[in-house]
Amino acid sequence: MVKKSGMDIAILTNRIILGLLMLIPGIFNIIAIGDVATSFPYGAFWAWVLVLSQLVFGLAVLIGWKMKYTALPPALILILAASLVWWTNWPQVLLHFAAASNYVVFSVMDWKK
Repeated sequence: MVKKSGMDIAILTNRIILGLLMLIPGIFNIIAIGDVATSFPYGAFWAWVLVLSQLVFGLAVLIGWKMKYTALPPALILILAASLVWWTNWPQVLLHFAAASNYVVFSVMDWKK
């Protein structure tokens, strides 16, 4: 049996949480695509781009597939979401930036260990 260090367990846990952070809102946005489509300029097109990005990249991060490339788009989504609503809820904005920074860390990690 391969023994995992505390750092390996922390990285795995963080990757699972970050994957679910994109995947679950993507699933909820499919259910409420009409509400998402009306809240964006050029509505339906950008809503579907957002939903598909959340689903694809959330699943890719969840399973750990090519993390160097699949961790950056969710970071951009979170930064854009935080910058669009920065005046409404500062704690939520800070949480978006904290999650985005975790995605960036995952994209620059050396995955060849």
